[in-house]
Amino acid sequence: APFSMAITLSATPSWTNSSRAAEQRWPALSKADASTSRTACSGSAELSTIMAFIPPVSAMIGLFVTGLFFFTAVFAGWLAPYGFDEVLSDQVWAPRSSEFLLGTDSIGRDLLSRMIFGCQVTIFVATAATILSFTVGSVLGFVAAVLGGWTDQGLSRMNDLIMAVPSLILALVILSVLPPSLITLIVVIGLLDATRVFRLARAVAVDIEVMDYVEAARLRGEGWAWIVFREILPNALSPLVAELGLRFIFAVLFISTLSFLGL
Repeated sequence: APFSMAITLSATPSWTNSSRAAEQRWPALSKADASTSRTACSGSAELSTIMAFIPPVSAMIGLFVTGLFFFTAVFAGWLAPYGFDEVLSDQVWAPRSSEFLLGTDSIGRDLLSRMIFGCQVTIFVATAATILSFTVGSVLGFVAAVLGGWTDQGLSRMNDLIMAVPSLILALVILSVLPPSLITLIVVIGLLDATRVFRLARAVAVDIEVMDYVEAARLRGEGWAWIVFREILPNALSPLVAELGLRFIFAVLFISTLSFLGL
């Protein structure tokens, strides 16, 4: 027995004995080190939590530029130095000067003022078309994912059929037939963009639709409207909000293209 105890004691690692001896000699120091370690860990956790809520620099720049456009559109009457159709100079195509920062057009109107007032129409049409596209595309995508079957197949194949035709060509054909107006332009751009939103909303809803809380809602007897608006929509906002910014920018570019083509 003494021999086996000696073997056991000799088999104990030397670093374990030294750490125990250190704890016996300096117990207060060991507790202080542990407290410092816990404080550092909690501090790093709080810092990571704060950094998670700070958007990236690129997102901040995009929000600033977009906010500047909206500010210009809302307060165009106060920011523009002259009126929209006000003829100010006898000289056509006058160069830049202290009076006309961007010069004048073919009949002597200030180009800077017309650009600022033109921002109102562009921002209004792009915003209205984006809201329409997300309302139609998100609801139909969620409904297709929840109901499935023939509803899903019919909506998906119709969406693929519309997306098979280039958006610009389809918009030119529709706008050449319908009477030109802002409402027509908003509806055409909104419905064409809704096809892209439909695909994203359906793909996100298909992944969410198999979650346990959705199955629990079905077992409770909830209808498809409850599942779409109370279970799927709150959990699908992140990708939809990201797509919202892209669709808004694409709507502005689409309006610029149509304007260049005379529509």
